[in-house]
Amino acid sequence: PAYNWEGAWHDGMHELAVHFREYWRDILDDDESGRLEKFLLICEFPLTVFRKLTVSIPCEGSYCRALVALSLAMSPLWLSVYGYTSFDVILWGWKMGIFVACTSIGGVMILRYAPGGDGTMAAV
Repeated sequence: PAYNWEGAWHDGMHELAVHFREYWRDILDDDESGRLEKFLLICEFPLTVFRKLTVSIPCEGSYCRALVALSLAMSPLWLSVYGYTSFDVILWGWKMGIFVACTSIGGVMILRYAPGGDGTMAAV
């Protein structure tokens, strides 16, 4: 974990930049993909970024503390868009404000206190 709040912020920003830079390089440097597949992956990249920001999948293969924290903090956005587009339900109100506050605090706590990691997530 970070030693203070400012360190947590800087570590988180660095982890996110490294994570998405590596993901971008995986697209461009993949020798097995043809030109069309690379083009489609490049076109899909912005959507993948938004998906990762709202629905992070921390699994044994990879772990990015900042991505998990940001995903938790932004989960109300995904939930409200999903509710509106799928069920025509508008979720924004005072209850959603409480939910946003709780998930934001949870995201900040993850960023500050969760172990940072290079590489794979340790199995407990």
